[in-house]
Amino acid sequence: MINDGKIFIGNNGQLYVKKQGVNTEVFLKESFPWSAPGKFLSFRDKDDNEVLFVRDLEQLCFCEKEYICKHLERLRFVLDITDVYSIVEEYELRRFDVLTSKGGRTFYTKVDDWPHVRGDGTVMITDVSGDIYKLIDRESLSDAARKKLSYYIE
Repeated sequence: MINDGKIFIGNNGQLYVKKQGVNTEVFLKESFPWSAPGKFLSFRDKDDNEVLFVRDLEQLCFCEKEYICKHLERLRFVLDITDVYSIVEEYELRRFDVLTSKGGRTFYTKVDDWPHVRGDGTVMITDVSGDIYKLIDRESLSDAARKKLSYYIE
C-alpha cells in the first residue's frame, strides 16, 4: 500500500483504487518513457482523470504488485497487423478491418485518435478498448493496403 491509496481487484475483476474511504474503478496507463516498464504508472477513472500516480512498482506491497503485473501483461498484449482490408469512418469512430498474426480483426478508434508512427517506422494504433495493434513493415503490405493506410499516417 502506498501512502495515498490502496490498489485492489474488485469482484468484477477490474482494478480499483481506495482513497479516503472511496473505491474508484480505474484503468492503468503507463507513462513515458516506455523504456522503463513498471515505472510511472497512472491510475485513471472512467473520465480519464488521474486518481493515483505510482512512480515505481517497488512502492507497492506484494499483492498490489501482483495485481499490477497481471494488468500490465494484459496491457502489453500487442497484435501485429499483416494486412489492412478497410478503414471506414463512422459517426465519431474509425473502423479498421485488418488481418493480424492471430487472424482477422475489426477494431475501432476515435476519429480524433490517429495512428502513431514511431521513429523506427513502426505504426502503433490503440483502439477504444486500449488494445494495441502494431504494423512493423508498411512496405510488406499490398499497394491497396498502403494506400488505405496512407490517409491516416504520414
